[in-house]
Amino acid sequence: MAQATEDTPRESATPYITKEQYESRDYTWRKDKKSKVLFFQFNKCRNKEGKKYERRTSEWEEHDLKKCFKNLVGGVDFKAYRNRKVTELPAIFDNEFQDDKRNMDYNCFIFILLSVGENDRIFCYDNEITITNFIEPIKRKQSMALKPKLFFIQNGDERLIGTVRGEVVKGKPLEFEHRKVPQEADFFIMQSIIPESLFLDPKFSDTFECIFMKDLIETVKDEKQNPGEKPLDIHQLSIRINARVNKRLMSKVPKSDTPMYYDRLPIPEVTSTLTKALCFPC
Repeated sequence: MAQATEDTPRESATPYITKEQYESRDYTWRKDKKSKVLFFQFNKCRNKEGKKYERRTSEWEEHDLKKCFKNLVGGVDFKAYRNRKVTELPAIFDNEFQDDKRNMDYNCFIFILLSVGENDRIFCYDNEITITNFIEPIKRKQSMALKPKLFFIQNGDERLIGTVRGEVVKGKPLEFEHRKVPQEADFFIMQSIIPESLFLDPKFSDTFECIFMKDLIETVKDEKQNPGEKPLDIHQLSIRINARVNKRLMSKVPKSDTPMYYDRLPIPEVTSTLTKALCFPC
């Protein structure tokens, strides 16, 4: 077989991005195109040292989140993955995004991750992975370029329990690393490290409540009840979610200690490299 040289004509690249997409000031949402939602739930997980963790959460999460996003413009393709190993993730992404034509037909990609973790690390079934490494396969997909990619991540850090409750901890105060997130365009990441064990589910006394996901669902639900109004920009939506989360957190901090611990309450952190306006179409 003849080897390619510098003079060999190269096959032209597939035009994944249209002129209309490039010049548009907003992300395009078409009624004849769906959005893709991938749901990852790690109720049994461990860190790289092998320490085991368990999320004592109820079964509402998948059902309510699926219901939350099902009314997006064009509808959604929803797929759930539970308690998967780190080594299984590349194959999952290869399978989900191998069809470039299908990728181009989606309005948006939404990823929901529920686990335990520390800073930018997510604990999976057998080991841990950083957020950056988790989304590496997505960054390489040219057919997903200029499409909004939204991540809602709950990786509660149990080390925060003492800090949030106002307990006195001897020695050096707990410090947190700057959460490393990718800087590629068209990403929106909202991450909560609030320990779920702070909140008991009112319906089940032996399970914990993920207030980040609860407040995400409630905020989107409120927007759906105002169909005549223009949908909120995703950044405005995140502010409303955090207002709800903060209100719940404040109820867990002793009033006498509130000034001391207020600036350490870990409300969900938002990092956005979206290049256009994204009104969440409810």
